[in-house]
Amino acid sequence: MKILRYNCTSGISGDMNLSALIDLGANQDLLISELKKLNLDDWSLSSIKSQKQGIWGTQVKIDCIGGTEHSAENNHSDNHCRNTKHENSCCGGHHQHNHSHHHYEHGCCCGHTDSAHNSDCHHEHHHNHHHHHEHGRSFSDIRNLILGSELSNFVKEKSIAIFEVLAKAEAFIHNKNVNDVHFHEVGAVDSIIDIVGAVICLEQLGIDSISVGNIELGGGVVKCAHGVMPVPAPATAVMATNFVCSVGGVNHEATTPTGMAFLSALADKNVSAKGKVIGRGIGIGQRDCSERANVLQVILIDSDSESLTEKMFVVSANIDDMTAEEISYLCQKLFQAGCVDVWQQSITMKKSRLAVEVCGLVATDKLPDVQGAFFKHSSTLGVRVSEVQRLKVEREIVKFKSSIGEVSIKVSGDKFKVEADDVARIANLLQISFISAKERIETEFRNSKA
Repeated sequence: MKILRYNCTSGISGDMNLSALIDLGANQDLLISELKKLNLDDWSLSSIKSQKQGIWGTQVKIDCIGGTEHSAENNHSDNHCRNTKHENSCCGGHHQHNHSHHHYEHGCCCGHTDSAHNSDCHHEHHHNHHHHHEHGRSFSDIRNLILGSELSNFVKEKSIAIFEVLAKAEAFIHNKNVNDVHFHEVGAVDSIIDIVGAVICLEQLGIDSISVGNIELGGGVVKCAHGVMPVPAPATAVMATNFVCSVGGVNHEATTPTGMAFLSALADKNVSAKGKVIGRGIGIGQRDCSERANVLQVILIDSDSESLTEKMFVVSANIDDMTAEEISYLCQKLFQAGCVDVWQQSITMKKSRLAVEVCGLVATDKLPDVQGAFFKHSSTLGVRVSEVQRLKVEREIVKFKSSIGEVSIKVSGDKFKVEADDVARIANLLQISFISAKERIETEFRNSKA
């Protein structure tokens, strides 16, 4: 399994992400060929080798109709020390520029001017065009654009998922319906290329899972149409929920809405990669910062023995005043709340009372739901929460048509296990024993693989 690990110590933006994936080894010519299937207005994509503080990598440049040039980190404040004044927005407002221009995806949801010029960062930022997308594209427009293309189903599904995450965040911030959200910066040609292009690269590279460490969101403030607002931008903050993040490591907007949307939609917050490093890519930003090198690093890992380590939690409670029926119902509710496993253990409590310890294994994002289920459906007034690591090997569920009926079989390497419920169903139907049905199915499955 190929796992892509994101090191976002300087944040992440859409264009730096695309730059890092190309640097990792995605074929640029094939990428361009696939992007043309979107039938967008005239544009071109190129890349150069560049460096920040002695760290070399790739920097993407996208030229659009009207002279818009979008270069790595330009798409966002991930590289933006903007000493110029803009009225920009990723979901509302429009903007005009006057001469040749490095294009930035501005992180504020409303039109704003970045006030990050009090940080020790410098870049050139010239303007010279009037965007044709003055009124922006809606989420529906972008979804239809992608669905109407000849891109692969994988690229369509993942790209739309990213835009949907962003649209939901903007809708939440502005108290709108998702379909009423209009993107401006993120709806621009170059930003669409950033997002769809990154997914095309993932497919090229055969990425199975995305892992991410601590994400630097940035610091300082931005001036918006609604006044001065703190970094991170509101939409970025919404999408960063349940991710491990840092704020204030640099005095500018380090993570943009586009970058955060990519991670929010595709990264598995519970997976940490373990295995052999087989590749590395560096996306170079345009901003020069004294605090740290303005780069995005991705590391490609071939997971060890096709295994995956997940951070999980065990939530447990000691119960001595509930009946067996009540505890059984509690366990059902824990599964429904998101537990991947639930079990009971007989224990002896204080005063030598026999009791039951009810335990649930749960991923990070479902932890609050499981805790709530314990309090709602049991008599306990407190739970214990312990972090654990779960190591699992790759497996798949296959359908097998045996001579006595179709069953689901879990397969991992040379090992396999027939779904017990399917065996029981067939045994009842044919009026034979569970053991006989199971042995017959297993024998036929082994022979089919011989």
